[in-house]
Amino acid sequence: MIILKKLIIILLPTIVFALFMSGCLDGIGHSGPKKATVKIIFDTDISSDWDDVGAVAVLHSLANSGEADILAMGVSVTGEGAKWGAPCLDAINTFYHRPNIPIGVLSRGLAYNNSFYSEQLAREFPYDIDTIWDATDLYRKVLSEQPDSSVVFVTTGYMTNIANLLESKPDRYSKLSGIDLVRRKVIKMVSSAGRFPEGGYEYNLSSDVPSAKMVLDTWPRPILFSGYKVGSRINSGKRLPYLKGKNPVARAFELASCKGCCNTSFDQTAVLAAVIDPDLYWDIVPEGYTTMSANPEIGIQWHPIKSIQHKNHAYLVEKVPARFMEDIIEDLMMDLPNATRKTFFTLPYDNRIELLKGNAFAYKLPYYSYSKGDITITYKNVPDWIEVKNDSVVGTAPSQEKAVGNTIQAILYENSKPVDTANLTLAILNSQNLVTNVITASGCCQSIKVEKLGVGDKVYPDRPFKLQSIPGKYSDFTWISAPTNDGHRYDLGDNFISFFASTNVTVVVGYDNDFIELKPTWLNNWSDTGEEIVDDSGHSFHLFQNTFPRGKVILGNNTAKIKTLRLMYLILVKEKETVYAGI
Repeated sequence: MIILKKLIIILLPTIVFALFMSGCLDGIGHSGPKKATVKIIFDTDISSDWDDVGAVAVLHSLANSGEADILAMGVSVTGEGAKWGAPCLDAINTFYHRPNIPIGVLSRGLAYNNSFYSEQLAREFPYDIDTIWDATDLYRKVLSEQPDSSVVFVTTGYMTNIANLLESKPDRYSKLSGIDLVRRKVIKMVSSAGRFPEGGYEYNLSSDVPSAKMVLDTWPRPILFSGYKVGSRINSGKRLPYLKGKNPVARAFELASCKGCCNTSFDQTAVLAAVIDPDLYWDIVPEGYTTMSANPEIGIQWHPIKSIQHKNHAYLVEKVPARFMEDIIEDLMMDLPNATRKTFFTLPYDNRIELLKGNAFAYKLPYYSYSKGDITITYKNVPDWIEVKNDSVVGTAPSQEKAVGNTIQAILYENSKPVDTANLTLAILNSQNLVTNVITASGCCQSIKVEKLGVGDKVYPDRPFKLQSIPGKYSDFTWISAPTNDGHRYDLGDNFISFFASTNVTVVVGYDNDFIELKPTWLNNWSDTGEEIVDDSGHSFHLFQNTFPRGKVILGNNTAKIKTLRLMYLILVKEKETVYAGI
């Protein structure tokens, strides 16, 4: 999907889920024998990234269907931003009608002093948390009350709480040590962590090396890793802004990034693999074990040999294509607490479709069906220059102004009964923007923003960093703000980001000064301006310049280094000035 500041053309192919045609899958909403409910303790670094919120939503959806029982939640960071972690979790739990899930926090551990969304969610959505537990005490209490070999831990952040649990001593809840309590009560742990099989730096493990090393060395039950590669290719959240009514999950994605922004799905995959049979969606590489280096840059290492001592580790490998997993995960994230809900449309912003005058277009109406019934759409007031095909609107925008303001009425039917109506306004744009049709190789194109930026504005759509200084001559450039999550993608090739320039343009790329000696080779032919742009977090970006003719502009990869994490480069575009000889 392509989304710019102005939404010019949207083209989404119809996806057919051949995967589900066998009718024998026993996972989410599938036929087959009903599985036993999986008892979950969920440990998260909520506040640092918003895929944690998506993971909470997935967990509640699986609880709605009776597949998961949420025993407890824990926050694995401390600090100014993380102090809102427990209220934020409780606000989300309250929204899903589960306000009594106990929540624990760290008594000691890694501080995280920013919050993209947690404080705001706690202020905007009701919560009523009477007791905030010490996470170690809470986990010991909950485990002691469960049958043997019955609990699954899911970790989507640092390993600090888990290390503290393993180090815990006998207490009023259990006479067992932490390790023995885990050995008796836990089935396995599923962790959103690691890079497999190559290893290296990974945020969740490398941010608290002592805890990660302790857990990987001593955890007495199996560990299944949903590593970086699994979640990095799955971009979920595209449909969240279309949900009707106030929703804390959609609001978190909006606060943390920009309106309509999707995000990688590291944490959602871990929750899904913990509750359903992971073989449905992934291949599993077993019979190896992991170690953690004391050097966070070396990070985790995978040893592909049979388990040693008590270790029983495995990791997931993509089997079902990412484009299918995006819809599976997003369906779960869009679930609501009311079990009697009906199908409804999910509409474009302001119910408005903006089309470029005289250009062909195709638009797929992004509706979401809770009941998965027989869905059809009929249309009224359709102009003669549009063709409708169930959920698709295609045609060529006319060149006459009379087309402005046309409104199509779409009626959604479920099992032949009308269940919702939508009014779509068609707006014709007179001229093409300087930059259009921005596409990222990652597919997370809804994170892209195209606009003029100035001092105090956000550098990225998905991070809070703001411009602190910018050379004056760049103040009227158009920015293409790409997500920072793309910055450390090493697997996407040299067609990393592309866009269409409506005229000859000058393009400026700002590369992270911390890695300037490792800049990609495609920048070697660009002119070094000797200038910098600085953000308010202390990052500086060295500026390189090149010119391109009208048409498609392709920019290369941000990094070829698998083990290196860095910020996405900046992109500034301006119409190339024409120089006339003799003037």
